[in-house]
Amino acid sequence: DFKSYFWISGKQPANFIHHHRQTEIICTNQGLGNPESPFKLIGAKQVGKGGLSLMRMIYKLKTTHGDSVAIWPFDNPATMNKAKIILCEIYPRLFIQHTGLGNQKIKSNRDLNIALNKLQSMDFNDFELSNHQSDAIISAAGLRFFKNCLLKNPLIEKEILYREGWIFGVA
Repeated sequence: DFKSYFWISGKQPANFIHHHRQTEIICTNQGLGNPESPFKLIGAKQVGKGGLSLMRMIYKLKTTHGDSVAIWPFDNPATMNKAKIILCEIYPRLFIQHTGLGNQKIKSNRDLNIALNKLQSMDFNDFELSNHQSDAIISAAGLRFFKNCLLKNPLIEKEILYREGWIFGVA
C-alpha cells in the first residue's frame, strides 16, 4: 500500500516527495538538524533501510524478552523503570546541536571533548576517530545527559506518536 512513498532504486523519481514525520519536521524547526526521511532507501544519508531492519530486531527482542526490553516512547514509564534495556530512536546531530557546535561533523578529539564536556561526560583522548565513532560516543553521552526525559513522552498527539514514533531529544 505504501510502496509509492519509498525511493528504492536509481535516480530520484520525478514524482518522489520527501515525506517527513512530525518529529523530523519539529527537529528541523527547532534548529536541531535536518533528519533524513525514512522513506529514502537509497543513496547518501539514507536511513530507511536501517530503520526497517531495526523494526524487525525490536519486534524480536520484545517477543523474546518481554518487559525487560522497553521501547521509548511507546512503553509506559512503569515498564521503562523495570526494563533492563530501553531502546529509542536517536539522531546524533541533535546531541551535537545541544552542545553548541552546530551541525558539523565531529572529526577531532578537541571538538569531541568540547561536546562531551557540555554533556557532562569525561574527555576522550584514546585515539583519533572517524565521525561515525564520534557520533556513537556523543550519542551515548547525550542519552546519559537527557536520560530523565525517558520517563516523559513528548507533548504530541498520541495518535501521531504511536503511528510515527519520535526522535529522543526532540521537544
